[in-house]
Amino acid sequence: MSRFNARKLYIVKMLHTSASQEAPVSAQSIAEYLCEQNISCDEATVLSETAALQSSDVPIMNSDDNSNCFYIQK
Repeated sequence: MSRFNARKLYIVKMLHTSASQEAPVSAQSIAEYLCEQNISCDEATVLSETAALQSSDVPIMNSDDNSNCFYIQK
């Protein structure tokens, strides 16, 4: 399991509060949000971090029509 860091925490927080299956959030939007929080990030990093979270059993789901959009299964 990868180390849990602030970037992962903010990704989970954003997805929990701002995303749903009907309105998933793009990796680019997540990267922009993280930059606003003074956390260095780009879209590739978000994709890597979400994959790490998914492999750690965090219920992050990919949108059906776009694998670069995410939501948390509730």
